[in-house]
Amino acid sequence: MKKTFFLTFVLASGFIFTSCKKDKETVVVRPELEAQTQTQVDDNNQLKAEDDAITDELKNSLENIKGFSGGRLAADSSICGCSVDKSNLFSQKELAFNFDGTTLCGSPRRIRSGVIKVKLVEGRKWKDSAAVMGIWFIDFKVKRFEPNRTWTLNGYKTVENILGTGSNRWDNFSSGNAVFQYKERAKDIKISFLPDAATTPFQMTYSLARISEVSTKEKAGLRRIFFKIDGDTAFGGIDKVDSWGISRNGTTFTNNFLSPWISDGYCGFGQPNSGQFVHKTGGNTVSILLGVNQSGDQNTATCAYGYKINWTTSGGVQGNKVIIY
Repeated sequence: MKKTFFLTFVLASGFIFTSCKKDKETVVVRPELEAQTQTQVDDNNQLKAEDDAITDELKNSLENIKGFSGGRLAADSSICGCSVDKSNLFSQKELAFNFDGTTLCGSPRRIRSGVIKVKLVEGRKWKDSAAVMGIWFIDFKVKRFEPNRTWTLNGYKTVENILGTGSNRWDNFSSGNAVFQYKERAKDIKISFLPDAATTPFQMTYSLARISEVSTKEKAGLRRIFFKIDGDTAFGGIDKVDSWGISRNGTTFTNNFLSPWISDGYCGFGQPNSGQFVHKTGGNTVSILLGVNQSGDQNTATCAYGYKINWTTSGGVQGNKVIIY
């Protein structure tokens, strides 16, 4: 139960704040920031939210499947609208997650279809340190509502269980004496994106290099679960790059962290109290400061109001805005 409870909360990791308030409020102010850059920031955050969500759901499910994780349970998938084909589990350490394309899941509300294949490509069991699972997206489609938009993913990524998740580590984690760490890598995942009111999908690519960490510690008299994300590669003179690719407009983009995303279960994993990342594309730079108060100042002592966006367009125009989570 403690595994399922913890990992279900971690579904809110990544850039989930884009799924609620951001659907109703534009992240940037027009006309100072070009509309093209605005859509690319939105696209990026929404895609990160979906990728983070399904990755954590897979980790949650795999912890409970005997023969893959090394655990004692033999449960079926805990993922909404999904069944698991275990026919190659013991011979190849491979599972196929089949999404039915009809079940409405939420929150946020979504319907998913297609197949995700997962295989243990390094290590004996997923619970072992340095174990690596390969994840293949095969026409994996996510239809999101409010507003309507559809993502279809085809490609491959890996997730390394850096320190392991054996039963002794779960016990030490609960007492604050252990952390869980994961390393993700993906190169040129193909994305077909159909936004609201569009009739023809846009084609994009998405790559990532990320380290995430989960821990527990005391804060304000409470033991809380903390989630941390940081970029894990460097290129083009930029450090701590988390993700990069080609946008719907055919322009390249990068996202890099200046300081890691940190959130906790008390305030909400999707509502970070600290962190800063930069989105660059088409000559425009957008800096997002996480965990601010209504005045736009960062305050880690209490739960945050939202995040602050600072931008500089290719024409040199600057601006900022504070957005509520």
